[in-house]
Amino acid sequence: MSQLEDTLQPAAAAPAKNPWNSDTPFSYDEMWFGAKKCLEYMNRRVAGAADVPRLDYLWTRYLAPWRDDPSRRCLILGSNEGLIELHLCQHGFRGEIVASDIADRALARAREKVAEAGYTNVRHVLADLNTDTFEGEFDCIIASGVLHHIAEIERCLRMLRDRLKPGGLLLAIEFEGPFRFQLPELQVRWINAALNAMPKALRPFPNTGDGNFPPSAEDSARIHYVRATEESIVAFDPSEALSGPALKRLLPELFEVVERKGFGGTLLSYMTGHFDFRRSNTDPFVATWLDVLIRIEEAVIASGILEDEFVFYALKKPGAAELPPPPASAAQSPAPLPPADDQFAALRARYVGRFPVPAVSVGTVRDYCDSADHLPALANAQGDLKDLQRPWTVKALLGAVPPGGRLLEVGGGEPLAAALLAQLGYEVTVVDPYDGSGRGPTEFAEFARCYPRVRLVRRIFECGLEELRDERFDAIYSISVLEHVPEPALGQLFAAIAEHLKPGGHSLHCMDCVSAGKGDQFHIEQGDRVLAYQQTLTGVPADRDERASDSRARELVDRAHADLETFYLSAAGHNLWRGGLSYDDFPFRKVISLQTVVRSATANPAVG
Repeated sequence: MSQLEDTLQPAAAAPAKNPWNSDTPFSYDEMWFGAKKCLEYMNRRVAGAADVPRLDYLWTRYLAPWRDDPSRRCLILGSNEGLIELHLCQHGFRGEIVASDIADRALARAREKVAEAGYTNVRHVLADLNTDTFEGEFDCIIASGVLHHIAEIERCLRMLRDRLKPGGLLLAIEFEGPFRFQLPELQVRWINAALNAMPKALRPFPNTGDGNFPPSAEDSARIHYVRATEESIVAFDPSEALSGPALKRLLPELFEVVERKGFGGTLLSYMTGHFDFRRSNTDPFVATWLDVLIRIEEAVIASGILEDEFVFYALKKPGAAELPPPPASAAQSPAPLPPADDQFAALRARYVGRFPVPAVSVGTVRDYCDSADHLPALANAQGDLKDLQRPWTVKALLGAVPPGGRLLEVGGGEPLAAALLAQLGYEVTVVDPYDGSGRGPTEFAEFARCYPRVRLVRRIFECGLEELRDERFDAIYSISVLEHVPEPALGQLFAAIAEHLKPGGHSLHCMDCVSAGKGDQFHIEQGDRVLAYQQTLTGVPADRDERASDSRARELVDRAHADLETFYLSAAGHNLWRGGLSYDDFPFRKVISLQTVVRSATANPAVG
């Protein structure tokens, strides 16, 4: 809800018990939910990729292992127009689905759509979550935009927890913002500051021929966002935004958080009527400025000024160790489920002191298959070379450094491998600027919340960091970072490794290496530079065979091309990297993983 002053003050909404229970489906076209750019933003924040919808992420990451098991039961809260139950059925879910809603007209339309599609495993029920309960137990409960409408929210959440089977999951996409949208002044000021960065033509100002100008002080004084009154919210929907703050407090209290990812809405969701979201879908000019609004919101959240108001949760009963295994095809799932304690023990038994690696190697299909068997979440997290590199790094570190050791990751981005290493008993620090450089992420605050066991240092890794003063580590490692670091920064990075690596510690890195195609010469030369710095860390001069070429990386590439088991970036992975570029601008190339691990000298040498 939003308001405009002066002549653009909206008329009072007609009283409505439930605006979603009308004769026609509720339209989100004018809201941020209706803009393709905003949906891509939400997808990126939740699924890690703009083209992976949140429901696809939910299915792939959590529900796909149950698709062919007819004994599984799923409860949907807020069926609305039937989108979620249809999505599950279309993806092959065979178990019983109970889809509930308080809106009888919307529920009738959902029931009709499911029947027309021919699915017989869905039962629609009318239910008020303030008072009603459900029969039996469920493997999964899905709530999308419904819990913040519940006045008796604690009673409701306890009921839902009781209805979960051991190992069952509550998956919630919810609003955690202020009660009835009573925003604090700080948030109101930021909404207006972001809107004032827009050209006047994109705002509800009179057309006076100055549409490319930003609003003047007089313009902004007359037309700006005004916090909605409680009375106007109640007139629109008496249940709207009742329990956001309570959800934020109760969900971590009553459940164990498996995953929590915010996806914004802190500024954008209040701009209906102030910015033409619908037009952004067809007008590139409007879409460009919507990108600016999105970046402003991300910066306000990432810097800790305000928090995400819309959040995705995966929750389980406290103490329930069993979780559904991650599917082998979960190529877009960006974060691994934490293994149960017996899985930690199995990983330690398999790899601690038992995973020797040569000083220089390339990734192989054999190693990837081993990772898919024993570290499936990491091996299916991204769809590119990191699916090989992250688990190899975990295994190599388990083989080289006993649990309890101190590790530092350079440029960790989302710290998936670091989080698992922390769970396996290591003390892990990640140093990353989180500024988007090298195509890296910017979600520092979100990662800090989601990975509390990992220490995050928001800096470029270099000598003299105050945050790392006098600290030494048993191993310093990087995953798909060094290929992005040119000279002289590469030399400075290795100088910092020498500064912070314990005598006899391990320097371990895997990097993408274009072995054939556009950019291969640079990547091979970069490989040589990295291997030379690694050799310097050992304090032992390189022992080169006179018959060998001058390029160790070229020798490695030549051997890799002759080896049937070399792991190459797939066509799907190349397409993921291509992003919005045309194929001619980003043609296919062979890419391998170059991997190196050395032990530093007993007295650390100077590098650089």
